Amino acid sequence: MFRDLLTPIFSLVCIVIASILSLDKLCQFYHIYQIMASKLESEQWLLHQCSDPVFFSNMHTHTDVCFQVVKK
Repeated sequence: MFRDLLTPIFSLVCIVIASILSLDKLCQFYHIYQIMASKLESEQWLLHQCSDPVFFSNMHTHTDVCFQVVKK
């Protein structure tokens, strides 16, 4: 009788652990995705700004930033 009860409990524990680990990996993926999307959005904004001659001339000491964004 005890053995019959042990198997479903063990299965349930394994499923719960696998679910928690899967959810953790999904959250990590979403966090990294949000970071990459934000970085891409910032670089697109900077790329647009670097195409403006006035902005580019105002960035005369940091023009390498514009060149790096264009390169990416």
